[in-house]
Parts: sequence; structure tokens; C-alpha cells
Amino acid sequence: IDGYAAQHLLKTSNDPSHSIRRLGGYLLAVSFLMPSGLARMVAFTPVVEEMNTIYGLDSDSSFLTSSFLILGQLNPVASISLMTGGGLPIIGSALIRSSGYSIEWLDWAIYMAPPTMFIFVTGVVCARVLHPPDSRTEKAETVSTAPSDLTREQLIVGAVMGVTLIAWAIGSIIGIPTILPAIGAVAVLSAPHIRVFSAEDIKDVNWGILFLIGSMLSLIEALESTGAFDWIIRVISTVIPFSIIDPWLILGLIVCFMIVSRLLFPNGSTCLIVVMPIIINFAEIYNLNVLYTSFATVLIIGSTVLLPLNIPPALLASNKGHVSTRNVFAYGIVTMVISVISVTIAWNVY
Repeated sequence: IDGYAAQHLLKTSNDPSHSIRRLGGYLLAVSFLMPSGLARMVAFTPVVEEMNTIYGLDSDSSFLTSSFLILGQLNPVASISLMTGGGLPIIGSALIRSSGYSIEWLDWAIYMAPPTMFIFVTGVVCARVLHPPDSRTEKAETVSTAPSDLTREQLIVGAVMGVTLIAWAIGSIIGIPTILPAIGAVAVLSAPHIRVFSAEDIKDVNWGILFLIGSMLSLIEALESTGAFDWIIRVISTVIPFSIIDPWLILGLIVCFMIVSRLLFPNGSTCLIVVMPIIINFAEIYNLNVLYTSFATVLIIGSTVLLPLNIPPALLASNKGHVSTRNVFAYGIVTMVISVISVTIAWNVY
């Protein structure tokens, strides 16, 4: 399905600037069915490179730079809009629940989809401003091969995913556990006459990361029950007198803590597991809105990518030579600032 969308992008694009806008739109749309930002990156990479060739642009063109900044750094942010959209939202919602707060799939979508889309759309615009797409040096060729029709398996997967999204939304209202629609989807796709999933696919699942997340959640619960987080906050409070500081200034300091912490971890999921419980406890002690603070943590940590090593898609874009570390750092500052603006607007609106 992702390959079909990528080929359709190639067929319908006829100008570098137009192609970047459409690339952003296709990535955002596909993110609702494919939570993996890396998988979307792999699917759209050859299409972007082929468009660069069709437009007669150089291998170091601004079109490639802006496209791969979007693919490498902005593309993973799109997955945050849904609670089942990947590692960050799944871990974030689990940490919120482990702290004693209720959060359902529909609640997450209502609160997180608008600021996530704001970050994504604004990020696409900024990528085009930072690296204006080159004017094509020759008339774009017509792509002779139209995207093939969707296969039976692709239609089934699309239908099952659509039904699963609806089931998650309805289940949030009537109390169906989030895991049940996912189990139903896997069961249907593994049925004898469908067989989209096979035993080999199950073996390829990275079970180690699932056990890692589970063990980290257990460790966090132990730290909370022993008062370790409260002790950390008391130590910090002896240095900074939070009790006499305006709440908005406290939030500003928390944002700085998120950003500095993100630089210390190789990926966002690990950073979130360590940092978010501290921030939740901090919000409880100083009477901040815990849910809003938690949502802000996921958005800002997910949007802060200052080095290629911070996230696999950005590393892949850098390894292909289309973006430099300087490009990644500059664009990471932009997306980080956009996320802070988005959080500020959402906090006041909600």
C-alpha cells in the first residue's frame, strides 16, 4: 500500500515545489495506516530520487535536501497523532496510565492530531523555505507506467485497517480495550483464505523491544512506589525555587529539561521512558495539568531531532548523502521550535 501511494506520487507530480507539497500530503495520509516512519521512508526514497532524475536536477539538489529532511525528521512525527501510531505514542499512553490517569484512543486522537498536523504542515513549509526547490533544468518526462491496481491482499489490508481505526474510536466510547481490535485485525489477516500474515512474519517481530518496554514500565512503577521520583524532584527544587515561580515559567523550564534530556539519548522512546515519569511527578507536585504536560512531552521529544543518530530515518537520509549533519541540526531546531509553538497554542485552546 505504501509503495502504491509512492508510485501515485510519482505519476501525479510535475514540478519540484509541487512534488514536495504532495510528498508531505502523502506521508501524512499514509501515516494513519502505516505507523512506521522508517517503513514510509524506505517506500518513498526511490520515488523521490527518481523524481530528481526526471526533473534533470543534480545529485545535491535542494529538492533532494528538502525532501529527505521531511522524510528523515518530519515523517516520524506524523505517527504521533494516533495512540497506536508507533513507539512514542504507545509508550507515552502507557506511562500516563501507569501514573493513574485514564487516556483512551479517541481522547489521544482529539488532543494530539491537531498539534501534530500543525507541526507537520508547518515543517513542510519551513523545509521549502530553508531549501527552496530548484527549477527543473529540463521538461519533466511523463511517467509511462501508471501505478498498478491494488491487489486483493492490499484491498483486504486497507479495509481491515480502516475497520480497526473505527473500532478503536468506537471502543474508546463504549469501553472496548485497545488491544482487542488489534488482535481481531491480526486474526483476520492470518485467516486461512487470506494469509497476509504468516508464521515467518511473527518470527520477524522484534520481541526484544517489547520485553524491554515492559521491563522499563515495571522499573518505573517501582521507582514511583519507593518515592525515588519525588526525591529527584526535591533535589531539583532545592536548586530552583519552583514554589515561587510563575506556572508558565515552570513549564518553560520543563521544556528546556525535555530538550536537554533528548540530546542525551540515542532515540526518543528511551528518552520518553526515563524523562516522562519525572515530568508527570513534577506536574503533580506543582499542580500543573498532568495530561497536557504529558502530551507536550511526547510532542516535543518526538519533534526534537538534532543529530542523524537521534532517529533511524534521519540516519538513513544522512547515510545516503542527501543531507548533512548541519542540515539535520538546523532543521531540527526549526521543528523543535514549531513543536513548542504548537504545544503553546494547543494548551491555550484546550
